[in-house]
Amino acid sequence: MTLIQDVRSLFLYREVLSNLVKADLKLRYRRTILGYLWTLLYPLATMAIMTIVFWRTLGFDSAQHYLRYVFAGLLPWNFLMSAMWGAGTSIVWHEDLLKKSTCRSISSLSP
Repeated sequence: MTLIQDVRSLFLYREVLSNLVKADLKLRYRRTILGYLWTLLYPLATMAIMTIVFWRTLGFDSAQHYLRYVFAGLLPWNFLMSAMWGAGTSIVWHEDLLKKSTCRSISSLSP
């Protein structure tokens, strides 16, 4: 398949994709007290812990600059890490749904 066909199929199945994302988010945060706020607190807590540990052990003069570097590196890293993990587990968990939609789309393309 070409990239254009992949984007077209994503557009055709946007409702299914939206429902899967909503269900995954509800499932992930259903038993947490903080809920969606946890997605913001996790990188901030990681950043604070790393700043305190490295500031104390390495003896930086100014933690403000180091804090910016850690924050600038942790946000994209955490986003990519959670996106890749979530995509992989979502594909594995919803394998039957993907097979059904793929078979349907292939049968609709054939004459």
